[in-house]
Amino acid sequence: MPFKPPQWAPALPEILDNVSIPDITLDEFYGRQALKRSRPPFICALSGQTSSAAEVKETIDHLVKNIAAELGWQPNVGGSLSKVVCVFGFNTVDYLPLIWAVHCIGGVVTLTNARFSAADLASQLKDSGARSIFTCLPLLNKAVEAAAVVGILNECIFALDVLGQSSLPKKALDKSHVLKSTTVLAQRGANLPTLELLEWSKGEAKRQVVFLCYSSGTSGLPKWVIISRHNVITSVMQVYVFEHPAGEKHRKRPVMITHCAAWRGDSVVVQPKFDLKQCLKAIQNHQINTLFLVPPIIIMMLKNPNTLRQFDLSSVKAVFTGAAPLAQETVVQLTTLYPTWPMR
Repeated sequence: MPFKPPQWAPALPEILDNVSIPDITLDEFYGRQALKRSRPPFICALSGQTSSAAEVKETIDHLVKNIAAELGWQPNVGGSLSKVVCVFGFNTVDYLPLIWAVHCIGGVVTLTNARFSAADLASQLKDSGARSIFTCLPLLNKAVEAAAVVGILNECIFALDVLGQSSLPKKALDKSHVLKSTTVLAQRGANLPTLELLEWSKGEAKRQVVFLCYSSGTSGLPKWVIISRHNVITSVMQVYVFEHPAGEKHRKRPVMITHCAAWRGDSVVVQPKFDLKQCLKAIQNHQINTLFLVPPIIIMMLKNPNTLRQFDLSSVKAVFTGAAPLAQETVVQLTTLYPTWPMR
């Protein structure tokens, strides 16, 4: 059944049809928070590594040029489903900039579960038609094994930089191939010529696929969930309408990587993978204001009240939850423990 907004809801601004997602999230011309007033888009929870919004934008520009050169892709040549990149790795500060770079070439990103076996990964690579894999060193053996099954060359496998992982797993790649990281790709891309801009036709935003996500597979094999450019931009605009700050302190968000935060000029604090103590430490150290938590994490927190008391969590002003059922009694328990944490 169709869902329509209530009469009291403010109208959405025009959903632009001729811009890319990175244009919306990083270009001031389209209404995002001024770059100079923005917080660093991504902060590594473990190392504190970060870059300014302007530096992230520059990194993406460099990544675009070198990824296109490495894979032989051009922005306006070939359909989007002929330029599919698989990301199989832990969270890093380069995760979303990489995705945006692929979108700037007119490509599609398929995201995978870092817990996949090589067989699971090979199945998604085949189903999505991925031509390249970005992984991280702890998962490289699985990525190489899966790539061999579907015919992806070692030259099309790249690495996301993950803190504390500086050496290749044994037997991962043949000695003749040097694995390039996102950092190396961006550095080399700085010296390459600028690519032509993407050309858009009327209505293309609703047709162009930017993400191939997959269902969990609890009721059978995982199935495609196709997300278009229009879907993402509309979601950003919806958040903008309801949350556009008026002198409000920008929020910092742990783990959840989102286009909306970049639009607002917020920071996202990124953990490679969830760890309760590291998450609580990040809240304390980075004075995180807003938490986006799935119900299992909330339940884990409630089961470890002594651990929570070890950290100063007074900066938290709101908790958003979703993606799974949350019992009312769980909400009551959390708000009793932290009365200043409104649940949404």
